[in-house]
Formats: sequence, C-alpha cells, structure tokens
Amino acid sequence: MSQDKSNSIFFLVIRWLARIIGSLFALFVVFMVAAHFVGESESPPSFMVTMGFASFLVGVILAWIWEGIGGGLLLLTTIVFIIFQPKAFWPPTLLIIFPITAILFLIC
Repeated sequence: MSQDKSNSIFFLVIRWLARIIGSLFALFVVFMVAAHFVGESESPPSFMVTMGFASFLVGVILAWIWEGIGGGLLLLTTIVFIIFQPKAFWPPTLLIIFPITAILFLIC
C-alpha cells in the first residue's frame, strides 16, 4: 500500500467521523430545542447559548460542503462559548464535542 493511498484513507475516515459526530450532535441539539418549545419551560435559554447552538448547526452544515470553513466556524463558536460560559466546558461535559468536531473537520 502506498503512502498516498494510506493518507487518503486516513483523511476519508477522519472526514466521515467528523461528519457523523457533528450530525448526531446537531440532531441532538435540534431535538432539545424542539423539546424546549413543546415542554413546559420556566425560563428561555440565554441568548448566548441559543446563538452558540445556532452557530454550531450552521458550522456543521457548512462543514459538509467546505470542511475548512465549517470547522473554522465551529472552532470560533467554541472559543466564544468558552469565553462567555467557561463552566459549561469544565469539568468536561457533552459540549466537549464542539472542539473535537471542529478539529476533526480542520484536519481533513
């Protein structure tokens, strides 16, 4: 197996791993937003959380077409989210998928 072929397979696996993880998390976010509107909620989510999830969804959609642009938007969303909501990422929570997905898209 040549070096070029193994690199191609590596990046193909990374690309599909990023797409699957990002898409599953995007579906989870859509489900949570829908559940929020259907269920009885006492307080709406903060503007920053709403914009962060919206940016994540847009980033995942863009990353399916342009990995660099989508991955960059995901990374930028993560950085801004960490600045304004540092407790959301430490101790590590499910939101750690944001930077992992962004880095995977940027690798490929």
